[in-house]
Formats: sequence, structure tokens, C-alpha cells
Amino acid sequence: MKSLRNDFAAVECPPSAAWADLERYDFARLVECDDKWNVSVHGNLWYELREA
Repeated sequence: MKSLRNDFAAVECPPSAAWADLERYDFARLVECDDKWNVSVHGNLWYELREA
């Protein structure tokens, strides 16, 4: 997860957190970006999902 709360430094979190925010916020989007997927909640909060 990257967010304004942690100065946009990546913080590991379980993938379930990204999926939960995707379901919780109707404006959140799942976007494919090269070799990863992003759950974009808003400009200051997003998750990068990669294969394990």
C-alpha cells in the first residue's frame, strides 16, 4: 500500500486489504499496469498487487 499517511513509501499489507477497499469504495478501480495490478482508491491511496 502507498498512501499519504506513510509519505508514499510502500508498506506491505495483505492482499485482502486491497480487495476490501475495492469493494468498500465505489470509486476505487482495479487497473492493470505492466506486470502488476493496482487498486486505485484515490490519488493519495493505492495498492500494488504482484504475483507472489
